[in-house]
Amino acid sequence: MTARITVTRHAPSPDPAQAPPSIDLPGTAKAGAWVPLTLTGFTPGYVDIHIDGTPTYTVRADADGRFARHAVIPAATSPGPHTITAVQGDRSASTRIAIG
Repeated sequence: MTARITVTRHAPSPDPAQAPPSIDLPGTAKAGAWVPLTLTGFTPGYVDIHIDGTPTYTVRADADGRFARHAVIPAATSPGPHTITAVQGDRSASTRIAIG
């Protein structure tokens, strides 16, 4: 008698450290506003958010290396274009935002 065995293969979860880091914010916002912020491609743990090169606050990437919540544009941010950068060790991603 022959027993039949079914084997199901599950692909491993992608390693967040292998994906390129990315940051997504709306293109415009007002100073003091909470805006949707999405980070991907980071490793689980803390990610520093810089505005124009100045460390401003820290968020925490989940087990998949993602952060998808709201973040604040500090009220003291001057009007005009700014670069927002997410930094975690040697991994970083930047985007531009216009503050009105």
